Amino acid sequence: MEQATGPGYHFAMLLRRHGDFIGGVDLPDEKRETLAEPVRSCTLPESLRIPLTLTSAAPAEVVVTTGQSVEAGAVLARGGDDNVDVFAPVAGVVSSADASADVAGAWGLITVPAIELSDLQPPSPPPRSADDDALSGEPADLRRQIAAGQLTCFRRPMQPVAQWLLHAQEGGRALLIANVMENQPYVTADHRILTENGQDVLRGLALLARAIEADKVVLAVDQRRTDDYRHVVPLARRYNVQLVALPHKYPIGVEEVLLKVLTGIEAPVGRGPTAVGASMIDAATCLAVCRWIHGGYRAGQRVVTVAGEQIVKPANYLVPFGTPCEHLAGLTARSLIHNGPMVALPCTPNTVVTPATDAVLALAVAEPARPTPCIRCGWCSDHCPARLNVAELNDAFELVDLPAAHRADALACMGCGICSYVCPARLPLTERAQALRRALTELAPDDPPHDHANMSPPSRGVFGRLFRRHA
Repeated sequence: MEQATGPGYHFAMLLRRHGDFIGGVDLPDEKRETLAEPVRSCTLPESLRIPLTLTSAAPAEVVVTTGQSVEAGAVLARGGDDNVDVFAPVAGVVSSADASADVAGAWGLITVPAIELSDLQPPSPPPRSADDDALSGEPADLRRQIAAGQLTCFRRPMQPVAQWLLHAQEGGRALLIANVMENQPYVTADHRILTENGQDVLRGLALLARAIEADKVVLAVDQRRTDDYRHVVPLARRYNVQLVALPHKYPIGVEEVLLKVLTGIEAPVGRGPTAVGASMIDAATCLAVCRWIHGGYRAGQRVVTVAGEQIVKPANYLVPFGTPCEHLAGLTARSLIHNGPMVALPCTPNTVVTPATDAVLALAVAEPARPTPCIRCGWCSDHCPARLNVAELNDAFELVDLPAAHRADALACMGCGICSYVCPARLPLTERAQALRRALTELAPDDPPHDHANMSPPSRGVFGRLFRRHA
């Protein structure tokens, strides 16, 4: 594949006109130790705990028995209509069919049934895909082929790729966005995927675009990393993918913010990009789709950044699903968090790697700051990318006032973590806003709060004040 150089390359990686957003913060990068580190295989743990569900769907039905030997890729459990089949990421022996594992759900860590594998055998390296683009077939046939792979999207909230295809094909065909912004500190997993497997990522993106019959396709990357992505420019031109290099400012990688920056269009609160004709996907899912269609390889591993002050040798590892997060950090780390620090969840001893695990971090342990009363400084609202009155939401939380939380647009909270990050009183504002959002989301129609009937609906223009256009 030819390398892109000269003015044409730089032009290909720039967007001539894009939006900006009010709020946000410039976070320290903290990526130096792993940014240039090639992906390496990790040592296998004593056992894997492979979850039987990664979503709110019912667990898959186990089809193996304790003591049974299985090969890599063997079916361990059969999923239903809303779930995928569960496969062995490596060869091993079923040591328990009724184990459990903690995984990152939509609202935090959840405990789910799992299958435990031991006597593990090292996995074979993923194959290099052929230069056959498989784009000449009918979109419906391609959707069936992709769905047959029983793949899961490699991002939270996790969902079967078949469901993503269905929703995208029905409502998100105008624009397909591959989000590789990855602008949380420490995390470099997607960067290494695009750097080392950029051509396959582009092929997978083109396959998904063909499957949903997308009108326009965009690959959004951090403008500071464009030199590492020059090898994808020729293939992007071939597949008519627009490469967009955007400035680093958190949380530009959050779905709602990136959509508005790229298009100037705001999605209705709680509806997602498909409500306005757009779909969003990640680099790891594109890579998995490419390898399945071109080589019949079903992903049983993912790239995970292992970093932080307590990690002796930070690195990017190719990790089998079901690997305990504690195994990746070694014995030196005292406390671990799952995924980037702004939206991290504390790891339990039972937390395992799933398709949505992009980082396991062991940060410096400090004495937890004791929260103090809100001083009404307004920093939380000034930096909030949804322009919410965060202090008002905090009042609603402390008063357990769901109607007030509804009126304050709690459902528009993105959970980006900025309000907690900037709060001088060290209040857990993000956790409180997310608790309100969860309560409102799960509120049963037959059990409303006392004045639910008088609630005004969330303002659909809540994002309208966030952004300004740049020529």
